[in-house]
Amino acid sequence: MLDEQHYLCQYCRCDGVVKQGKTVDHIVPIEASPNEKADISNLAVICHSCHTLKTIWEQQTYGTGKAGELKHITAIRNIQTINRLMKKEHD
Repeated sequence: MLDEQHYLCQYCRCDGVVKQGKTVDHIVPIEASPNEKADISNLAVICHSCHTLKTIWEQQTYGTGKAGELKHITAIRNIQTINRLMKKEHD
Protein backbone atom coordinates (compact mmCIF):
# COMPACT_ATOMS: atom_id res chain seq x y z
CA MET A 1 0.00 0.00 0.00
CA LEU A 2 2.81 2.43 0.85
CA ASP A 3 4.47 1.85 -2.52
CA GLU A 4 1.16 1.96 -4.38
CA GLN A 5 0.32 5.36 -2.87
CA HIS A 6 3.95 6.51 -3.18
CA TYR A 7 4.28 7.10 0.58
CA LEU A 8 2.04 10.18 0.23
CA CYS A 9 -0.61 11.09 2.77
CA GLN A 10 -3.92 10.67 0.99
CA TYR A 11 -5.62 13.16 3.31
CA CYS A 12 -3.06 15.94 2.68
CA ARG A 13 -3.41 15.25 -1.06
CA CYS A 14 -7.07 16.27 -0.76
CA ASP A 15 -5.82 19.74 0.16
CA GLY A 16 -3.26 19.80 -2.65
CA VAL A 17 -0.42 19.23 -0.19
CA VAL A 18 2.35 16.72 -0.89
CA LYS A 19 3.43 15.19 2.42
CA GLN A 20 5.11 11.91 3.21
CA GLY A 21 3.11 9.33 5.10
CA LYS A 22 4.59 6.28 6.77
CA THR A 23 1.46 4.73 8.20
CA VAL A 24 -1.24 2.67 6.52
CA ASP A 25 -4.56 3.40 8.19
CA HIS A 26 -8.04 1.92 7.92
CA ILE A 27 -10.33 4.48 6.29
CA VAL A 28 -13.27 3.08 8.26
CA PRO A 29 -11.93 2.03 11.68
CA ILE A 30 -11.84 -1.68 12.45
CA GLU A 31 -14.00 -1.16 15.54
CA ALA A 32 -16.75 0.37 13.40
CA SER A 33 -16.51 -2.20 10.61
CA PRO A 34 -14.65 -5.39 11.62
CA ASN A 35 -15.53 -7.12 8.33
CA GLU A 36 -13.43 -4.57 6.40
CA LYS A 37 -10.25 -5.22 8.39
CA ALA A 38 -8.55 -7.09 5.53
CA ASP A 39 -10.17 -5.11 2.70
CA ILE A 40 -7.37 -3.36 0.81
CA SER A 41 -9.80 -0.72 -0.45
CA ASN A 42 -10.26 0.32 3.20
CA LEU A 43 -6.58 1.31 3.54
CA ALA A 44 -4.85 4.62 2.93
CA VAL A 45 -1.43 6.11 3.61
CA ILE A 46 -1.60 8.81 6.26
CA CYS A 47 0.91 11.20 7.86
CA HIS A 48 1.32 11.58 11.61
CA SER A 49 -0.58 14.88 11.93
CA CYS A 50 -3.54 13.67 9.85
CA HIS A 51 -3.58 10.39 11.77
CA THR A 52 -3.88 12.32 15.05
CA LEU A 53 -6.76 14.43 13.67
CA LYS A 54 -8.46 11.38 12.18
CA THR A 55 -8.23 9.44 15.45
CA ILE A 56 -9.91 12.30 17.33
CA TRP A 57 -12.58 12.57 14.62
CA GLU A 58 -13.19 8.79 14.71
CA GLN A 59 -13.63 8.86 18.48
CA GLN A 60 -16.22 11.64 18.17
CA THR A 61 -17.95 10.26 15.09
CA TYR A 62 -17.86 6.49 15.59
CA GLY A 63 -17.29 6.30 19.34
CA THR A 64 -14.04 4.36 18.91
CA GLY A 65 -11.26 4.17 21.46
CA LYS A 66 -10.89 2.78 24.96
CA ALA A 67 -13.44 5.06 26.62
CA GLY A 68 -15.75 5.25 23.63
CA GLU A 69 -19.16 3.75 23.17
CA LEU A 70 -19.54 2.55 19.60
CA LYS A 71 -22.22 4.43 17.67
CA HIS A 72 -24.28 2.79 14.98
CA ILE A 73 -23.83 5.19 12.09
CA THR A 74 -23.30 4.76 8.37
CA ALA A 75 -19.57 4.43 7.70
CA ILE A 76 -17.91 7.19 5.71
CA ARG A 77 -15.56 5.71 3.12
CA ASN A 78 -14.66 8.78 1.06
CA ILE A 79 -11.24 10.18 2.01
CA GLN A 80 -12.12 13.70 0.78
CA THR A 81 -15.22 13.76 2.97
CA ILE A 82 -13.33 12.42 6.00
CA ASN A 83 -10.54 14.94 5.43
CA ARG A 84 -13.01 17.83 5.31
CA LEU A 85 -14.89 16.65 8.40
CA MET A 86 -11.83 15.86 10.53
CA LYS A 87 -10.23 19.22 9.78
CA LYS A 88 -13.52 21.09 10.30
CA GLU A 89 -13.85 19.49 13.75
CA HIS A 90 -10.33 20.64 14.59
CA ASP A 91 -10.84 24.31 13.58
